[in-house]
Amino acid sequence: MGGKLLHPTPETSNETPVQHLRFPWDVRRKLNIAGLITVGNVRQTADEALLELKLGRGVVDYIRATLG
Repeated sequence: MGGKLLHPTPETSNETPVQHLRFPWDVRRKLNIAGLITVGNVRQTADEALLELKLGRGVVDYIRATLG
């Protein structure tokens, strides 16, 4: 990827790795540890499950707003 991160948008492909998105490092790390390695995995995960990762309501709302 060359260190260049992608801005998350609703048009981002489900196959895009979360590690390639312009999210804070700790958010990308927590998603990866939970096995949510693609945008599609994140989109299919309930808000409650994301909150259990200690992401915080604001972060979950941001993820939903940016990824659709």
